[in-house]
Amino acid sequence: MLNGFYMDVITLDNIIYSLQRAGGISVYWTELLSRMIRDDYNLYFHENTNVGNNIFRKKLSIPSDNITHNNIIPLFIQRYLPLITQVKFGIFHSSYYRIPIFYKGKTIITVFDFTYEKYRKGLPRFIHSMQKYNALKYADGVICISDSTKKDLLEIMPSFPENKLSVIHLGVSSDFSCNFQNIPIQFLNSIQIIKKPYLVFVGDRKGYKKFDIVVQAMLYLKNYHLVIIGGGDLDVELQHLNSCCKNRFTHFKKLSNNELNYIYHFAHALIYPSIYEGFGLPILEAMASGCPVIASNISSIPEVAGNAGMLMNETNSKNIVSSILNLENEHVRSKQIKLGLENAKKFDWEDTYKKTISFYKFIYHN
Repeated sequence: MLNGFYMDVITLDNIIYSLQRAGGISVYWTELLSRMIRDDYNLYFHENTNVGNNIFRKKLSIPSDNITHNNIIPLFIQRYLPLITQVKFGIFHSSYYRIPIFYKGKTIITVFDFTYEKYRKGLPRFIHSMQKYNALKYADGVICISDSTKKDLLEIMPSFPENKLSVIHLGVSSDFSCNFQNIPIQFLNSIQIIKKPYLVFVGDRKGYKKFDIVVQAMLYLKNYHLVIIGGGDLDVELQHLNSCCKNRFTHFKKLSNNELNYIYHFAHALIYPSIYEGFGLPILEAMASGCPVIASNISSIPEVAGNAGMLMNETNSKNIVSSILNLENEHVRSKQIKLGLENAKKFDWEDTYKKTISFYKFIYHN
């Protein structure tokens, strides 16, 4: 018996660390694992040896005796195959839609979103959806990271038993605040090229993320600089950027949380025009950093932003420009910052963790 939890072991599949170098799912998985390790649960892990490339996996101290490495089958095949685990009882939880075979314990999966089902086509969508649906049918318990994701699941699989589902929101890291520590001097030197005031866009720039309308809005915001963070190299976007805001944009491929917190805090606003999200973690990170948020009023976004975001019922460049100009009113800006700071406090990783353990216990005993 560990922490009042009768079981053999919690088996955790770290496949996400091999699929991402960074990213929201890696953040989620690390926040859970770090607390399970802290609370001394009996843990067993499956992972590839290349997990060291993931910036969040590096933060975890896991004894090598507790890890089975899976390196025989190439990753691009292995990621879709069931796992054979030495541990046959207890709880199994995969970070990304894998299931165990020859396993007699209870299996948990977390559903993050239905982006593939809504916005991808062809073979990638077919393979991903087949794996996800197979995991959903097999699982004893399913965690959805938002009510919106649960709604999507039940629309796609209307006969899915709701008693197997639990909505557990994500949290926001304490790295995001109005305080600054350990900001590297080389980073401070590198951001001297950013002209104030500036706007921030974070993450992927795929079609449904609506990056194109942010760039279009910059055509009418001559006094603003655009800071683009993550999402890989700027390739197809360069021509549009140069036509709308030449010499008024800066791209950072990767930032630490402390660096991102600094960028958020001094920004005029985060622009988050995505029309589909499973959750929308950058919204909370920006709010916790004292940065106003302009976002779409759709999908999980109003669930996360609450009354603290400037939400657009129609996501277009005109409404982005209008919201940004509205924030030039110091009273409006101060109000949005205050609301954002209060809203971010509602989402805590410790709460996410406790609810996850409670769900393990519920599924294990039922």
